[in-house]
Amino acid sequence: MELNQQASGAGTPGQLISSPAQIRLAGPGDIPEIRRVARAAFYSTYINIITTDQIEYMQAVSYSEEMLKHVMEKGLQNFFVAEEPGSGKVLAFTAYGPQEDEPGVYKLHKLYALAEAQGTGLGKALIHRVIAEVKALGGRLLVLNVHRNNPAYTFYLKTGFKVLQSVDIPFGPYWLNDYYMGLAISS
Repeated sequence: MELNQQASGAGTPGQLISSPAQIRLAGPGDIPEIRRVARAAFYSTYINIITTDQIEYMQAVSYSEEMLKHVMEKGLQNFFVAEEPGSGKVLAFTAYGPQEDEPGVYKLHKLYALAEAQGTGLGKALIHRVIAEVKALGGRLLVLNVHRNNPAYTFYLKTGFKVLQSVDIPFGPYWLNDYYMGLAISS
């Protein structure tokens, strides 16, 4: 999987890209807030795309306290949260990790923001933080899956991601109808 477009302007790890929120590394103590944001974002994003039953299933499987704790503690996914200054309220979060058996390839597993935080530059700040982290780790490619009808698809295109393929992935009794996208990371 090679891409022509290079990521640029990612900043340095730890740098806050222009955003009204503070971005920091998250840990197991942040799981309740991550779950709260995920639930709200899933409903506001997917309610007209997939069934309520599928939303509930995906929340139960991918966002249970046990699953989030597992991926954090095993180092499978690194999480960042974006907090509202002063209140500490989590407005958004992201998670990424290395792709197994693909050296230099990292996956953006999650990027969700509350409806009130969408369109504020917070998603862009979070994705640039992940790009900077992947670059610092020597990564060459950042990949993700996004539902083909998710409005975030356009956001990822504007961020420089390219569609690598269209995929239909079984997920329990449901299907994830996604684009598999990638962004080349410049050295």
